[in-house]
Amino acid sequence: ANFKLEQDLYTANGNTGNSGAGGGVANSSGFNRTSLVGVSGAFGTVNFGRDYNPVFKVIGATDINGLSRVSTVQLAANTGGSTQPNLVFYSSPVLSGFQVNVAYGNSDTTNSTNTGDTTTKVMDITGTYTNGPLYVAIGTGSTEGRAAGANATTFNVFGAGTGAGFGTTAGDKMAGNVVAGSYDFKVVKLVGNYVTAKTTDAAGVTYEATELNVGVTAPLGKVLLKGQVGTNKLKVSSQAEDYTGNDYVLGADYALSAKTALFVTTGVYGKLSGNGYDQKSTSSAIGVKTVF
Repeated sequence: ANFKLEQDLYTANGNTGNSGAGGGVANSSGFNRTSLVGVSGAFGTVNFGRDYNPVFKVIGATDINGLSRVSTVQLAANTGGSTQPNLVFYSSPVLSGFQVNVAYGNSDTTNSTNTGDTTTKVMDITGTYTNGPLYVAIGTGSTEGRAAGANATTFNVFGAGTGAGFGTTAGDKMAGNVVAGSYDFKVVKLVGNYVTAKTTDAAGVTYEATELNVGVTAPLGKVLLKGQVGTNKLKVSSQAEDYTGNDYVLGADYALSAKTALFVTTGVYGKLSGNGYDQKSTSSAIGVKTVF
């Protein structure tokens, strides 16, 4: 039997929320990350509840910072979100290095006062292959959201805002794909992913986003050096030209023990330029991290 509950906590004020970064949310719902029960056996693993979707897990496995706040990866939620509730999640047994992961969810909160359905439908599937230092993965998925019959699938890639001629877009369905991989040469480890996302809003405007990220880590005694670059492209059918940009992240970890390390990281990410618009995010962080 499997059982797991995870909760965000912002230690500065005790708040929780969908992400502790930025202060969290006072009195928000609990166990808002992984929250599941399930069973495992020779058939594989079946879990029920909230979990990270399979495509998000593949992208996180091929990012040097594991999808922290400072990352060139900006399309990790390309199939509609990172975690989703009410999922049925199946992972097959590993056969000669191959594994298949499938997640399906259908949340319906429609009530009698709605003029239409309020639902969220999720479908994700990935295939992975691991052989010693080699890891390769592909995946595809989508999320379809409706709120009182209207489009309600959030599409806000690269943090693009109203200055780009649009804000957080409510699309009919958000669909995405990923091809990813890594190889550990011992002296260095290479990681990379190519990610896509697409939606269409109620006015028929299409939004297509792509990014390519390549990273490297290099151990030097107790120090782990890290670097990653990424290139972004966003095509909006109502705009004259595409938005493009390049990102970078640099960092280092210093091991205090097998599970605890000091870290420092800095980067520029989410960069987009086009149609007289320019944006980017710049962040730096220093601290201590541990694995339980």
